[in-house]
Amino acid sequence: MVIPFLFELRSILDWTFTRTSLDVWCWMKLASIQADMYVAKCLNMTYAQKKLGEVYGKAQKIFIGCSLILVIILLLVGPLFLFSNLNPTSEQISTTGSSLMVSILIKNGTDSNYNIGLFKTVTTVSDYFINETQYDAL
Repeated sequence: MVIPFLFELRSILDWTFTRTSLDVWCWMKLASIQADMYVAKCLNMTYAQKKLGEVYGKAQKIFIGCSLILVIILLLVGPLFLFSNLNPTSEQISTTGSSLMVSILIKNGTDSNYNIGLFKTVTTVSDYFINETQYDAL
């Protein structure tokens, strides 16, 4: 199942040499269902070894539960902290301008190239900077 197209190749070979009334697509669906059931069986072997109705211990529940809660909190808060101003490694970047240009470059077989500009826009910010009191007033 891990190697690409090997499962499909095996299923088609099985269909080719097996006497069946199913068409190839139904056979592939049946093989996929069988494979999914086998994977589920392998994953559930640990549950089969556990005694039916056996309760998990408090230490195991606390360790696993707290670990999962910590991971979820880190996934939620981590990106916010990473891209916020509270991150000690971040520094404020002042943008003075931006530009966008969309063009098509056509290369001929020789050294001649054709560059066709489709769209261009430029936005510049003046050198006028305001201090914190002016910013608070705005």
